[in-house]
Amino acid sequence: MGVGIQRSFAVTMASGGTLTSALDLGKTFQKAYLSVPSMTSNSNIHIHAAPSASGTYRRVVLPVIGTATIGHNTFTIGSATTNRVLEIPAGLQFIKIETTATCDSGETFNVLCEDL
Repeated sequence: MGVGIQRSFAVTMASGGTLTSALDLGKTFQKAYLSVPSMTSNSNIHIHAAPSASGTYRRVVLPVIGTATIGHNTFTIGSATTNRVLEIPAGLQFIKIETTATCDSGETFNVLCEDL
């Protein structure tokens, strides 16, 4: 059983932006959640990660399970998801949040992290 949310990190995407600045979670966590604000831009959301704060950020992909050949799918939060908290891939320390459409106004995303 987890000990609950241990840390909360906030990052704001500027109005007209599609990618946040880098967010350093300070360490890797076993569980991570993204609090998606009320968004009117009807945009998909992607998580980018890098091995260091100044590294090259790339979209996070997940393995396709149960297939004969190994494949991967880009981790995508659908455009209908707004005003929700959802689990995102954990074990990443340096992340950015991307939207596929520009934000109508500055949007603040919160990443909630915990260790079990």
